[in-house]
Amino acid sequence: QVQRAQARQCIRQCMGPCFSFMAEAEPPAKRGKMGDEDVVAVVEPEKSPNDKLLYRLLVFGNGFEALLISSSDATKNKAAASVVVGGGSFSDPQGRCEGLAHYLEHMLFMGSAKYPREDEMEEFLSKHGGYSNAFTESAHTCYYFEINKSELHTATDMLAQFFIAPLLKTDAAEREINAIDSEFRLTQNSDGSRVEQLFASFAKAGHPYRTFGWGSLKSLQEATKKAGVDLNGELRAFYDKHYRAPRLRLCIHGVESLDSLEKLVRCSFAGLPGAAVGESARGPQEDALAAVGPPFPEEGLPKLLRVRPVKDTHRLSMSWQLPPMQHLYKTKPDRYLSHCIGHEGAGSLLSWLKQQGFATRLTAGVAEDSFESNSMSCIFGIEVTLTAAGLNVWPDVAHATMLYLEMLRREGPQEWVHREMELVEQMGWRYLQEKNPTDQVQELACAMLPVFQVDRKDILKADWMRTEFAPAPITALLQEMTTDRLMVHILSTAYGRAKVAAEAGDAEEGEEEAKEEDKEGDGDDDGGEEDEEGEEEEREGDESEEAEGNGGGEGDAAEKASDPTFNLEEAGEPAVEPLFGTEYWEAAASELQGLCARWKAEPPAGSLLAAAKAALRLPDRNEFIATDFDLRPKPAEAAAEAAPATLEHLRRLYPSFPPLPEPLPRAPRPLPGAASLGWRAWHLQDTVFETPRSEIWLKLSTDLAPVNRQDTKTSVLLSFLNLAMSDTLNETAYLAEQASLHVRASSQSYGLDVYVGGFHHKLPLLLEAGLKEFLAFGDARSWERRASDTAFCARLAAQREALLRGYRNAYLRPGDHCADMRRLLIMPHKHSAPDRAKALEAIDVAALAKFAQELLPKLRAEVLVSGNATVDDVEALVKGLPACLREGAEGQKLEDLPRHPKLFVAILPSGPPTLWLEDCPDAGNRNAAVEMYWQLENTSDHRAKVVVDLLEALMSEPLFDTLRTKQQLGYVASCGTRYTQGVMGFSIWLLSSKVGPAEICRRVEAFLVDFRKKVAEEIPDDDIERHVASLAAHKLEPDRTMISVQEGIWGELQDRKRVFDRSLAEAVALAGVTRADVLKVLDVHFARAAPDRRLMIVASIGGKAKAKKAEELKALQKDYPGAKAVGSQAEFFATTKFFDNTM
Repeated sequence: QVQRAQARQCIRQCMGPCFSFMAEAEPPAKRGKMGDEDVVAVVEPEKSPNDKLLYRLLVFGNGFEALLISSSDATKNKAAASVVVGGGSFSDPQGRCEGLAHYLEHMLFMGSAKYPREDEMEEFLSKHGGYSNAFTESAHTCYYFEINKSELHTATDMLAQFFIAPLLKTDAAEREINAIDSEFRLTQNSDGSRVEQLFASFAKAGHPYRTFGWGSLKSLQEATKKAGVDLNGELRAFYDKHYRAPRLRLCIHGVESLDSLEKLVRCSFAGLPGAAVGESARGPQEDALAAVGPPFPEEGLPKLLRVRPVKDTHRLSMSWQLPPMQHLYKTKPDRYLSHCIGHEGAGSLLSWLKQQGFATRLTAGVAEDSFESNSMSCIFGIEVTLTAAGLNVWPDVAHATMLYLEMLRREGPQEWVHREMELVEQMGWRYLQEKNPTDQVQELACAMLPVFQVDRKDILKADWMRTEFAPAPITALLQEMTTDRLMVHILSTAYGRAKVAAEAGDAEEGEEEAKEEDKEGDGDDDGGEEDEEGEEEEREGDESEEAEGNGGGEGDAAEKASDPTFNLEEAGEPAVEPLFGTEYWEAAASELQGLCARWKAEPPAGSLLAAAKAALRLPDRNEFIATDFDLRPKPAEAAAEAAPATLEHLRRLYPSFPPLPEPLPRAPRPLPGAASLGWRAWHLQDTVFETPRSEIWLKLSTDLAPVNRQDTKTSVLLSFLNLAMSDTLNETAYLAEQASLHVRASSQSYGLDVYVGGFHHKLPLLLEAGLKEFLAFGDARSWERRASDTAFCARLAAQREALLRGYRNAYLRPGDHCADMRRLLIMPHKHSAPDRAKALEAIDVAALAKFAQELLPKLRAEVLVSGNATVDDVEALVKGLPACLREGAEGQKLEDLPRHPKLFVAILPSGPPTLWLEDCPDAGNRNAAVEMYWQLENTSDHRAKVVVDLLEALMSEPLFDTLRTKQQLGYVASCGTRYTQGVMGFSIWLLSSKVGPAEICRRVEAFLVDFRKKVAEEIPDDDIERHVASLAAHKLEPDRTMISVQEGIWGELQDRKRVFDRSLAEAVALAGVTRADVLKVLDVHFARAAPDRRLMIVASIGGKAKAKKAEELKALQKDYPGAKAVGSQAEFFATTKFFDNTM
């Protein structure tokens, strides 16, 4: 279930505030003091034995609380802080100013009495490698920032002023409200948000659940003007009521002492307004929520809604309104139920549904967001992603779900299940891994809120705690989860597709919710492109996760989906939820009575449901739970490597350049012993984190047929094979996951990757099970057995449907469509989603079997093992791997690099740009998405790379401020480095419902002229130095977990580059980069008159966008004389030359 907060995040990262405002300062509320005498308690929370950080929790007399986190690791460069307010959209005034809490969240970024410039904080953060962000939840609002450690004090003081003396001026109110409206429009095409608002509309009249927390132009401006409401007065009143010391919780993480952090907090947060006269300890919001109680009237239950979706999908959701459980952190009864109902092992509900071919995915539990878990109630949900066959029998799927709940009631809570969960949580706590400071401060600040009732000593441990077995709360919840109290909704294209489209229904940054909720897409990204962080933008994904968010596909040979209990032609016109325009039908009481009676009844003997009742059982005992946590002997101390540059050399241009870490990070080593036996293996033993975890990853590659990524069918077959393998292993993999282990595979341009990791004790067992299952797909006799296995065939058909639906949904958002268009024009091995869908329609089980039997015997392994394993351990493990994966014979000298198929990158023509404009498949979308991509150099030179990184750092904030904030072109305006198989590029991308691609390009070209002048004449030398030092500090930031180390090494092995100290080398190269280097890149590659400029402009235009494809293309060709328009990938490649950059 989607966390509401993800979709609410404003896009401020390194780009300046989302929206620029300043407002009239009003008389401040009565202020408190924070001197020494005001600290009424100092608490040292219990921490994990593996936690090297120091903690101190301060409780002030005015009710404010602050958790200080101190790191003594001088190599760490990140610092962060977060303030959470115990007031959110549930506290919006009833019937007026809906979205007020969200509006206030935005307004606080627009200046304070002490820091009055509206972009002052964002500009400061950007110069020092940081950013800020915020989100408004239903019951709280969270503000946070990240910054280089040296500037934590100033950034904290800026944040503190949000809660002491914000200006809240009104001169930019219309611009800000338009921005909030854009956020709302961004989520209007999200099925999760649409269903959530529809769900809320059935709450009691006047209940906070019915509040429209997003806010919009209509609710914040038009409705308030019409009603004569003073919006600014309401804003100030809301602030004065909820933004007071007792409702505020701070968490701050710094690389300095606790005493230093305490002094900072005392100084910066002095002057917070205290509690209002007569205010209770819970505060006004919690008082109000406790008074209204649960949202849904019992007399209105059960309830069944049939809903038209935006995306092509079939989902069955079953929910129950239960008592609040936020305070039950020591027993967690809901997690026991989530564990059992959401289990995916043998005997589970999902396992049975998959065997019938009815479902591909099931989730169960209480969402962590405050919309579904608050002091009024919590919502326990079970969501099943159905296939077409599953929708056709959805009442049986619901009945099977009720049978599983009945089994849980009959068996009763099991102490052994509790003990297994307790063991896993104890392992996680004992060997807790360090988190990113920015994530940590948000989580802990939220957990400190009074509503959660967490003892201060438990604040770090609460999520890992499980006290003695307590069956009574579990039994009580199960007694509530009956058919009489059930809320059901079915989201399916069998009812048609949603007619109402958002005005801004997609965005790379703005659709985190939709991407998380839908898990759409094939996840197969055809390898090779990295973004500015070096993270792989184009690497193959994990189709086993990506595609499971989809059901069956109409138009395919698959069974057509229909609801057996609903006649669309006779149902009449649907009702419409007014805010999102969601169309739905509410079932009549007579239908509900019949369904409930059916679900309560005993299944007829010999029926499918009788078989289900016999098959459903409690999870098996978990054989993967580790019991041996011994650390392996450390390797002999190796001689320290010499630093690549002295500090004096690094600081010859920039005195504040950060020092290199001492000692330097260790690199993995090849294992000669394994090589002599014909294996290609790498090893890095953990000497830093000292936990009993290991990662064992295998790269299975070949350059032989059938691997041919230029062929669409081959690419799709590889994705389909990966899905089939992952699904077959799913029951084992799920058990491993419950024991804090993991095993999965992913398709790559060269074949497959296999990842196994977690607590080392049971890893060899898991690796053996995984490889046995995967490699069986290459055996003809295994396929003969599978062909007669009806359950396997049903599951395979379901996975094929899921993959097909992912392809069909891939381009519904113009931003996704546009990004893929750019990839398609520079990467000939990339295949469009429609082409992949067409290829998959022609693939059957026989084709998959033939492909697997040809491919798997040809794959050869390169192995990387890191963590709690010695050289001897790794060599023994490698010797035990299946011999068919061995690279060469014993004693045979191996080639230096494993074999890869050839991959190419198109060379864009210099001079006038290449243009590719397409209509977005979503005919109702009002957006135009544009990406301007400049192809720079084909180079592996570190210096060239970091010059472009610095360009991005300098450009991001002014680009956003100019095009997004001031010109209001659209909600998304961003830029970034592209690194495609060694070919560097740079993109600027925008999303707009206001202007078309031609006007966007004009604005970008004008911005680049101004930006070039700014770099040349206006940016002070000190600011250049700050950006360089911050960027270097970012590259030198050490990994915080072993798996993060493994991921960095793996990227080098995947690309066959093996530059294991890449970040270090790039940081050293930065020390010599100057303003002149950036200007040279702008002059050679970006200037319109530059003869070597290689520019590509791609755009996806929504069906209801103001722009029209033919008109926009004509305008672009007028603006860019000589520009070449292309109509397809094949047309472009027919006259294109290529870089041969095989990785």
